[in-house]
Amino acid sequence: MGIYVTSDLHFNHTNILKMGRPFATIEEHNNYIIDQFNSVVGKDDLVYILGDLGFTPLKNLEPLVRRLNGRKILVLGNHDKGKIGEYRNMGFIEVYDHPVYFSWATILSHSPLKEAFDNPYVFNVHGHLHNSTLKLNHFINVNCELNDYKPLDLKKIDEKNRVKAKSRRENFGDEWYYQYYDWLPGKGPGDAKK
Repeated sequence: MGIYVTSDLHFNHTNILKMGRPFATIEEHNNYIIDQFNSVVGKDDLVYILGDLGFTPLKNLEPLVRRLNGRKILVLGNHDKGKIGEYRNMGFIEVYDHPVYFSWATILSHSPLKEAFDNPYVFNVHGHLHNSTLKLNHFINVNCELNDYKPLDLKKIDEKNRVKAKSRRENFGDEWYYQYYDWLPGKGPGDAKK
């Protein structure tokens, strides 16, 4: 079973075509994304969609979502205005309105998270920025536009993140919180050899 990730499908969002997506019609846009998605994701695979599923009444999104292969999990984006239960009813096995820790090294979210900027142990897999990326190596934009509208292998991304995160670990005594320790009398760092 594969595990994949993508974001910002923007089904039925006609204005997205004016923002650089190279399709003549929204139907062409929707069909191309579904074809690309299904060329990677099998029926038994798991796929995280990191927000901005589509613009339309939800009843019009459901047939498009049901055409997508795999067991789908949605992390809501800024344009996903429906209720969690409504998204579940259209074919998502789980829906989150908050970031998700995929592993200790990988956080999934729609928008880039400041938590990943402040935390050297994690990498943030996100969408939202469309054709842009952050100039920070611990943020990974998986917007479908950057990947020919195909989901990416999340297991491979996470494996790389785990290796990189281990190399970024702080040395004992240099951790960000070290300066805030409330040392007990006789138990401070300088008392160990006394």
